[in-house]
Amino acid sequence: MHFQVASMYSLIEEAKIHSKLKVRIGVGYGLTAYDAEQNVRLALQYDRDQKASPVVSVDETKQIKEHFSESGEEAVSYQQHIWGEEWEERFKGAKINPAIVSKIEYLSRHYQKKIVTAQEVSRWLKNTERNSRRIMAELERFGLAKVTGEEQPGQRGRPRKVYELKL
Repeated sequence: MHFQVASMYSLIEEAKIHSKLKVRIGVGYGLTAYDAEQNVRLALQYDRDQKASPVVSVDETKQIKEHFSESGEEAVSYQQHIWGEEWEERFKGAKINPAIVSKIEYLSRHYQKKIVTAQEVSRWLKNTERNSRRIMAELERFGLAKVTGEEQPGQRGRPRKVYELKL
């Protein structure tokens, strides 16, 4: 994007030291000031659901870009899927941000993986495995994922569900 990611990360670290609070930075671009403001709100809302504290930018085409390092080289960029009012309500009822589902859809295509576990999804989303299990269970309930089997992670523990994504 058009900003220095490294300077954003130094600002985040300085604010964390002084305030001891989680710091989020959302950058919005738009053809008008109003559009840019709406995109900042979208970036901040999306960032609120993340465990890590990336710098999130949303451009005028609603392209979301998450920056995970100061160098700016480690970034994920994807277009938020427009799910429609009915799906938006379903996701809202399940407490799932539609942008998370769009990100899973994007990363599934990026990694060319339709068969996944919650553990893989948690690595993709950089969140907890528990949260990813919840998300995958909701996607299964909505028919956007299907349990196709189980895998045993090792000698101990319960088997992990294996899902086929139907996004």
